[in-house]
Amino acid sequence: MINDKLKTIITSFFLATVFAQGIEPPVVATTLGGYIDLIFNVLFNLSIVILPVAILAGGVIFLTGATPSRIAFGKKIMLWAGVIFGIMLIAKLIISVTKGDITFLR
Repeated sequence: MINDKLKTIITSFFLATVFAQGIEPPVVATTLGGYIDLIFNVLFNLSIVILPVAILAGGVIFLTGATPSRIAFGKKIMLWAGVIFGIMLIAKLIISVTKGDITFLR
């Protein structure tokens, strides 16, 4: 009984170490520029997901708004979602253009 448990523990330990050696770490940035690039990519991908949700929410508020203030609020949501996504696109352009210079930051 104890031998079976001990065999299982030893076998699983060796299998885990063998399989763990082939796994690459998810973050491979070694410079400050690399970390800036990784963080911005996460934020940019998040903005791609949030943009349609914000536009849909603004559209629903706009279409169901019974008062002019609700209609204006729906317009503001859609406008600012587009503006913020535009800022993210411009920042993505700047980072991709200056990526060679940023990677030398330590």
